[in-house]
Amino acid sequence: MSYTIRVRVIQTKPSVWYSIVEKTNWSGSTWSDVDGEQFLIMETSGKSGMLRLKNHAGDVFIVALGVHNYKRWCDIVVNQKSNQTSVDILPTYYSSGPETRCCGSSWRASRIAPPRAGSSG
Repeated sequence: MSYTIRVRVIQTKPSVWYSIVEKTNWSGSTWSDVDGEQFLIMETSGKSGMLRLKNHAGDVFIVALGVHNYKRWCDIVVNQKSNQTSVDILPTYYSSGPETRCCGSSWRASRIAPPRAGSSG
């Protein structure tokens, strides 16, 4: 079964406008841009992707999205080192070391963000 997560970036404060500067995906997933909306398309459960956003002041954060055990999840990564990209961070969601973020042995189901009521994807 394939999965698609639609991401719409809504910004209300132009003075701190963020731009998508990097898109990363785990094997078996791809990003598409359709009319300014981002679509993460995953072949199966256990896949994910990241969007790294940056503003003109150099502030950065990463949005991590995926499907684990057939359920959608998301995470926001802040305070990463300036030289860390989403290519560096994405594998930490699949390891079982001290920096495990998602699908390794220390993953907690409580970190999975459930879909909003009435959400179709």
